[in-house]
Amino acid sequence: MERPERIVLESPPVKESKSNGAIENAIQQVQGQFRTIKDGLESRIGKRIKGESPIVPWIVLRAARALNRYHVSQDSKTAYRRWKGKEFKRDVAEFAESVMYLKPGTQGKDKFSARWERGLWLGIRDETSEVIIGTELGVVKARDFKRMGSSGERWSAQLVQSMSGTPWEPTPGKSDDAIQVRVRLPEE
Repeated sequence: MERPERIVLESPPVKESKSNGAIENAIQQVQGQFRTIKDGLESRIGKRIKGESPIVPWIVLRAARALNRYHVSQDSKTAYRRWKGKEFKRDVAEFAESVMYLKPGTQGKDKFSARWERGLWLGIRDETSEVIIGTELGVVKARDFKRMGSSGERWSAQLVQSMSGTPWEPTPGKSDDAIQVRVRLPEE
């Protein structure tokens, strides 16, 4: 379908970031959210987050998604509402909080094995509303999660430091950016 609008590309003057007002403002907001989330996590676990940690890109993603879901613009709507036509309504945990997540593919299966595992809450997938969980083996998606009872159980420097997987490589060693479900099939 061809649209009748004519698109005119504009380039700002060289080294004049002020001419990109709206974009620069958005960048500053994401940077501010990033610093807030990172500082909050560091104070919770009592350790510094290094720049090369695989959790850093997830903090950037969380910062941008928080603004899209919760920042109300001048038109009294969030970016999420303009995009989806409804407000974001999903239970969330604090970023990198240790949670129990329902292992995919376990419902109605082996009644003897545990269906819940511990991982780090990284966010919610916009496309499916699935929970994104960080583990030491990589990042997985799950349908449901439960928060831990006490503050001592919710924060683990060891889990944060051992987490692996980035948004572009959720499972280390696999060049696929799809977040796996990790369903174990019965051996034949």
